[in-house]
Amino acid sequence: LSLLDQSLAYASGGLTAKQVEMLLGFLPEEFLTGFASALLERKPAGVLEWIRQLVEEGWDIPQFIRDFREFLRETMVGQLTSSESRSSGALQMAGRPVSLAELLQMIKVMGQCVDDMRWNDNPRLVLELYSLRLTQPFVDAGELLRRLERLEQGDASDVTPAKAGAQSNAALDSGLRRNDVQTMPPTTSSPAASGGGPIQQPKINGS
Repeated sequence: LSLLDQSLAYASGGLTAKQVEMLLGFLPEEFLTGFASALLERKPAGVLEWIRQLVEEGWDIPQFIRDFREFLRETMVGQLTSSESRSSGALQMAGRPVSLAELLQMIKVMGQCVDDMRWNDNPRLVLELYSLRLTQPFVDAGELLRRLERLEQGDASDVTPAKAGAQSNAALDSGLRRNDVQTMPPTTSSPAASGGGPIQQPKINGS
């Protein structure tokens, strides 16, 4: 039978594009979008639910990861090359804002996931572990280094009003303490130091 005949035999009634895609092993785009949305929301339970659905419906897990990684790449390239994205500098995925560094991190982790599956007999476990890693708070190392450099250079833009007020109050308190020390009269430690003469030793009877 030809591929078309197989598709017609699979479909009950009219043949749709979605049915053909499922027959050929292509994941529906809403599945990829939903999985991406769960990752961006940092919801481990939602991510694990998508993976459970993936396994129960019989999808090939390594192929899903490759499809998802390609979905991320197409989203990134399509938005970076669009005039609207270049003018605003913002990226969107699954209806949510996402930074370029975060998108690159997701693509990198999915690539590592595919590589590790080659040497593991439990692909579902590998996908769950790497996906849960992406639900953890993301730290942009490049942005962190740039902030540290600005702090070392004394960039005032990294000093918030609260910090500036605290520094001003500390400087004022330090100046007041110095003035108190300078105006405080000297204290005497002994009668000799205050002009009272030497200290007389007490007389002991019989000496």
